[in-house]
Amino acid sequence: MKVLLNSPDQALTFGQVIASCLCQENYFPPILFQGELGVGKTTIIRGIVYGLPHGDEAEVSSPSFNIVNIYPTKPETAHFDLYRLENLFAEHDWAELEESLLNPDYLILMEWSEYMPDFLWPEDYLLISLSYHTEGREMDIIPGGRGEKIYSCLLNFRSSEN
Repeated sequence: MKVLLNSPDQALTFGQVIASCLCQENYFPPILFQGELGVGKTTIIRGIVYGLPHGDEAEVSSPSFNIVNIYPTKPETAHFDLYRLENLFAEHDWAELEESLLNPDYLILMEWSEYMPDFLWPEDYLLISLSYHTEGREMDIIPGGRGEKIYSCLLNFRSSEN
């Protein structure tokens, strides 16, 4: 599914739609984000977090220097940013991060997932790839495994909009 976002407000709103689908399905697969710097990954994540129960208590910002921020949502959200780890993959001991990255107690929202080693990719996920477009940002959403449940919910939402 491709979605054109014309403004940061639309990105926030679509993030809240994703949160609504997660809650409606009561299923929280990892959501993996890819795209260039400044393309809007954190803005969509902010919308998702704010759309979850207790999300209004969170201050969402990019965890570039911490690698992960935990937000007090239901379920708790772990917001990862792998940007700084791009050149460390060959050297980095991923066993330390693997437990956090694949923790089923968290909703995992991961920026720069293209830097994650293949062996850490979950079976079930929703991949959101963002790119610049002349009219804003283009978002390509691809489900993996049981991430199809959330993808179907998003398709139904898009159909009801038209």
